Amino acid sequence: MSNVPMQKRAWKPLTDVELRKAVEQRVKTSVELLRDAATVKERAIQEPVDFQGMILPQWSDLSLADGYPGLCLLFGELDRLEPEAGWDMAGHQMLVAVQQSVTQTGISAFNLWGGLAGVMMGIRALSRGGTRYAGMLASFNEYAAKQLPTLINEWTARMETDLRMTDYDLMGGITGIGRYLLAFKDEPNLQPALQSVLHYLISLSGDKELDGQNVPLWHITRTNQFLPSEREQYQQGNFNLGLSHGVAGPMGLLALAKLHGVEVAGQEAAIRRYAEWLCEWMLEDEAGSYWPGRIPMEVLLDGWGEATVPSHESWCYGASGISRQLWFAGVALGETKWKEIAVEAALASLRRPTETRGVAAPNFCHGLAGLAHAANVMYAETGNEVFAQERDRLVAQVLDLYDEELPFGVYELHRVEVGHQQLSKPGLLIGLAGTLVVLASMLAEEAPEWDAVFLMS
Repeated sequence: MSNVPMQKRAWKPLTDVELRKAVEQRVKTSVELLRDAATVKERAIQEPVDFQGMILPQWSDLSLADGYPGLCLLFGELDRLEPEAGWDMAGHQMLVAVQQSVTQTGISAFNLWGGLAGVMMGIRALSRGGTRYAGMLASFNEYAAKQLPTLINEWTARMETDLRMTDYDLMGGITGIGRYLLAFKDEPNLQPALQSVLHYLISLSGDKELDGQNVPLWHITRTNQFLPSEREQYQQGNFNLGLSHGVAGPMGLLALAKLHGVEVAGQEAAIRRYAEWLCEWMLEDEAGSYWPGRIPMEVLLDGWGEATVPSHESWCYGASGISRQLWFAGVALGETKWKEIAVEAALASLRRPTETRGVAAPNFCHGLAGLAHAANVMYAETGNEVFAQERDRLVAQVLDLYDEELPFGVYELHRVEVGHQQLSKPGLLIGLAGTLVVLASMLAEEAPEWDAVFLMS
């Protein structure tokens, strides 16, 4: 492992006085809906949602997406901004609830968004730089160090023949686990697991033979598509480009690890393979460059032809997330061209009219809060005032969309047979905590750490 220090990250808060006041008021008012651990769970538990044939729960105690760990990240950020205001005690409530849930049910997963990795990032956010909860952190890290080798070996064994998105991706797979391990890179007992993760992602950057063709190893077969509708749509399988479920995540983690001074053999070559492939499959419209969400197998072999491929601008699949990963790759390998492509694609995503973006809700994953945060991240990196202008506009839109009649004020648009329904949730991924942590960070003078779970840092 290299000892090259990570450069301090740039940050630029809101400067418009009236907008800052509006943000401060919204955070101050809305966070009261999340402060009590028992109450927030009671309000959150609703009927499970049928999402395109998959039954999804509305709340899960140990989920970073929809449970207490995500709230820990919010209260950790508020404690960073106002260390004397008692936010650490609200966060402590969430950690007590986490500990109770672990005692009752144990830990059934290790991934970032539903398992131990997410729990650890939540505890870390409240630890004030590791000065608190040291015993809890050490205990869970030791458990991870013992269990992860078996899991990584299982995923490695099926990489070429039975790869699943949730083996490698940020949300449910090894990339998200790797981001947790990178956050604890100085823990000796976790360093072997981190190196194994990097080796896995390097191997994933290779090729395999499929029906007589050499194709990227990250091909997902029809059988292993995530949703029933995708199994129908992609008869020959596909290649996912997004940040949440695609190869932008593995590339970004490899680049981030290098920037943090963690390197293994083959890392630079793998970053380059992913980056060049992503650049190769960019498309153009009136606004500029963008990435499709997936490349069907037949398109990889024969090209798009006359097909129309709409852009979708969100953190999980759009340029706001992918551009950040390409920026990391450009910085890590000294490739100015990649950084320029990343900036142009990010600007193009902001130029697209609201009605063509496919993003209308105020949350992080699929919504305007995620776009606002991504714009601010790129503004801090580049100083380009267009990013600041769009950030302010998006923040104002998020504030305008707040609805006092909803259980948690913000919503996710959930597609149903006729139109959409609004799901109002407390969590980080598509709920109130994710929206508020973005708004709170807009007031800070220094860059936040919570967005590491979104692979934005």
